[in-house]
Amino acid sequence: MGSEERPAGPDIVAWLNDLGARSEKRFEKGRRLLDYGEYLLEVAREPEVHVRDAAMWLVDMFDHFGRSTMIYPWGEETRFDLFDQDFPGGGDPLIGQERAQSELYRALKGFVRDGRPTRMVLLHGPNGSSKSTFVLCIMRAMERYSEMDEGARYRFNWLFPREMTGAGKLGFTNQGESPLPGGSLAHLEDTEIETRLSCELKDHPLLVLPRTERLALLGSIGSERWSGQVPDLLSRSGLCPKCKLVFDALMSTYRGDLRKVLGHVQVERYTVSRGYRRSAVSIGPQMSVDAGERQVTMDQSLSLLPRMLARLSLYEFLGDLVDGSGGLIEFSDMLKRPLEAIKYLLGTLETGEVSTGQNILRIDAVMIGTTNEIQLAALRQQAEYLSFLGRLDLIKVPYILCEPVERAIYETRVLPRIATHVAPHAVDIASSWGVLTRLHRPVTESYEEPLSGIAPRLAAFEKMKLYADGTMPERLTPEQVFELRSGMDQVRSEFDQQVLYEGSLGASPREVKYVLDRAAQAQEDACLTPMGVLREVAALAERSKDFPFLSLDAEEGGYNDEASFIEGLTSQLLDVIEVEALEASGLVTQDGYDELWKRYVVQATASVKGERSTNQVTGRSEPPDESLMREVEAELKVTDPAEFRQGLLSRIAAFAIDNREERVDFVKLFAHHVLAIKKSQVQRNYEALAEMIEKALEADEEGACPPIIARMIEKHGYCEQCATEALSSLLAGRLRQPPRA
Repeated sequence: MGSEERPAGPDIVAWLNDLGARSEKRFEKGRRLLDYGEYLLEVAREPEVHVRDAAMWLVDMFDHFGRSTMIYPWGEETRFDLFDQDFPGGGDPLIGQERAQSELYRALKGFVRDGRPTRMVLLHGPNGSSKSTFVLCIMRAMERYSEMDEGARYRFNWLFPREMTGAGKLGFTNQGESPLPGGSLAHLEDTEIETRLSCELKDHPLLVLPRTERLALLGSIGSERWSGQVPDLLSRSGLCPKCKLVFDALMSTYRGDLRKVLGHVQVERYTVSRGYRRSAVSIGPQMSVDAGERQVTMDQSLSLLPRMLARLSLYEFLGDLVDGSGGLIEFSDMLKRPLEAIKYLLGTLETGEVSTGQNILRIDAVMIGTTNEIQLAALRQQAEYLSFLGRLDLIKVPYILCEPVERAIYETRVLPRIATHVAPHAVDIASSWGVLTRLHRPVTESYEEPLSGIAPRLAAFEKMKLYADGTMPERLTPEQVFELRSGMDQVRSEFDQQVLYEGSLGASPREVKYVLDRAAQAQEDACLTPMGVLREVAALAERSKDFPFLSLDAEEGGYNDEASFIEGLTSQLLDVIEVEALEASGLVTQDGYDELWKRYVVQATASVKGERSTNQVTGRSEPPDESLMREVEAELKVTDPAEFRQGLLSRIAAFAIDNREERVDFVKLFAHHVLAIKKSQVQRNYEALAEMIEKALEADEEGACPPIIARMIEKHGYCEQCATEALSSLLAGRLRQPPRA
């Protein structure tokens, strides 16, 4: 095909020209390369951006992405939004762990007050509790923040033009428009540069200025957006050994003319990159010191150094600590190393420095270690533990105890990878089981009266529901409900100071994921069903030797009792399915339940207050409807109507005080009562419902889709296969059994 016959398409030449122009504009706008004078102008204009060390920069990053308030049954917790960001490059968000987030932020703020990072943050928790995800989210946020103007990071290079090499000429190139008196070499073309020496430690560019002049400059800068705080990095430190030798050699060559020395400095903006190990480094448990050096003058490729430098013993520095300088260094599974291999970190944390043999390097980085509880327990048995403890900020990252939050892990990370249909309640059952295995039985001695007579009686399922959404056990009186609600934070934190804290044992998200995967793969082309999940949980329970949490002794209240868990979860599942089946049968409707309860609450409130209520049909003011109230209370098996009604009113008043801007939703607030009414209706219609399901299952075998199955699909998200399994389980497990009392 000749050139004249080419099909129409984009003008590639024009597109590339436009691309180059736009890229050049972005480069200039981002101030990627500056001479030293230009950089000082930037410092004076935005000191809040430039006068920071690694800890200050990380605090500003946390603040930049913002925070939100999470409402849990035990109170409010702060969540930092960087853990929820969908940054380029993928990666899972951090689900839950708000307490650990806040503790890390407080540690970073402490480093800022101290002037530099003085301790290592050690994230400890059981295997699979998201410690690595925790750190990875921070590193992804660092990458994004460093691309923004507010998060700009700078380092510098030493430049030497061609006329200064070889024969040793010292001719200086004046770049005309530079704000630096005497000119600069920073904007020379690459073809005019013979040697560029970079600082591997990414030294702060202000360190090029001698300390006295540096502090005088910073003291003269005023900005409403800058606190005026100067970190130890800039107030007490100096250049790295290599850069100091270069600086001294240039000062000697130029007979103390600092302006000409600064002319050799090119300030370069860089971005944080975990992939390229720039200021975000993860170190595995290898058996070596994490920093080293190599003599530059031994490298033949650098033989064209200026003569004044060629005579020096210059070293370039390498290793994990060097790569991570200026940002964050993670020591993954830190305590898997022998103590002898990490003792050097005690000195590094004490002084902020590390020895490489011939040189001592200052490391400007926040260090975070991760470890599991077994490794931390082993360290506690060592004589050196107290030495380490003084240099560690211990932050727990436990398993999650709030079922809706636990469920979000699998909805976010597991379900998108499952190719088959996922039946309703499959994930709920798996996440509920996971939380149940992690709960501790409350201890009477932990509480004072009257809470000591309430909290220790909580059964495992009651505690799970309490943590999930604040659901109170139905057996409690209104006064007990008030006391338990007031003491929720005490219940939640009962075991926090113990080595075996709540959330340190139990099924990890990895085990729960294993259960879900096995249930999804149990039958070819089958759904992931809650019944399948229960079967896999039962199968896993037989492997007590493989999982320590399965070998714990069962305790009163159903704690650590796998058989009780399976029985309770099965009953909980059938409770929900029978209500769904009843609604799908057409015998009752959801709207009917909700409206009945709303009317009851209005009537009960009027009764307690001694007021009249408005008839919604006639609009007339009438006395409370005693027949309606007795009907509902009979469904709920209420023994003391006056006390029950007063309890409802107290609960409504408490909610209104805690949520002044939110309208009270009676159905949501008293969801457990509405569910109890539904269950009562189910029991009353057991026989009719059982016959309808039996006929539907027979018809389904013949190829027809009966109305009850069709409505299960339409209203509740089932497919024909999992709807059939759910109805079959309900029929066999409950409807053809004697009705419950």
